[in-house]
Amino acid sequence: MENLVSNKEAKKQLIEHIENVNAGIIPTLSLGSTAMNSWTPTGHGIELNKLWTIAGLSGHGKTTFANYIKDKLFEANPKANFSVLYFSLENLARDILEQQLLAKMNTDIKTVYNDETISDKIEQLPENEIYFMEARTDIKKVKELTLEFYKHQVSKFGPYHGIFIVYDHSLLTAEDTNERIMLRDLANMFSEVKNSIRATVLLLSQLNDSMLATDRIVDPTGVRHYPQLGCYVIITFVSLLTERT
Repeated sequence: MENLVSNKEAKKQLIEHIENVNAGIIPTLSLGSTAMNSWTPTGHGIELNKLWTIAGLSGHGKTTFANYIKDKLFEANPKANFSVLYFSLENLARDILEQQLLAKMNTDIKTVYNDETISDKIEQLPENEIYFMEARTDIKKVKELTLEFYKHQVSKFGPYHGIFIVYDHSLLTAEDTNERIMLRDLANMFSEVKNSIRATVLLLSQLNDSMLATDRIVDPTGVRHYPQLGCYVIITFVSLLTERT
């Protein structure tokens, strides 16, 4: 029957996948250190065709962590054939570069804005293949933009080009529907996209603020305080988050 995979076939696919990853046939992007690579599923780094979710409370470093991964991918894989498509719905592109500059200079924002040579230091930031989308839009348009971007990059860099998509963050998607449905549809769309092209998706989401409720702190086992479906993952690698049909 259609879409059914037997246990025997799944075993065969798993063996082939592991062999291909270890042989380098399936490309992976290192995160620059054994410690960082160790928390990826294969231990080698980031694979293509994966959907990741990072969720956390507001102001707890989701964007900073995503930017760290983005910068490390370029730093640790200088010859890799990939680019980044960054849906920055919460910050302007210049804000993302500002974070990168602060990390590179290992300083604070006041020092940056009072540095008379800051223009030269900004120009020295790597010319990585990163493109930012700042405008909020709906899920259908996000899919169209992603596929159009991929097609353009493949025409420019060849058929083995891959893209790393950062979506920051999911609750700012312009959809006239409730959060539960929107999050499900967004995850379903990205799951479909990452299976159809050479892409990996990093989806950022915000946890329910009731996680900080006083009675939750007193009684951390209270089930009623856990976030709604789609916002409950702290850091996980997701292949089965979406509803299957």
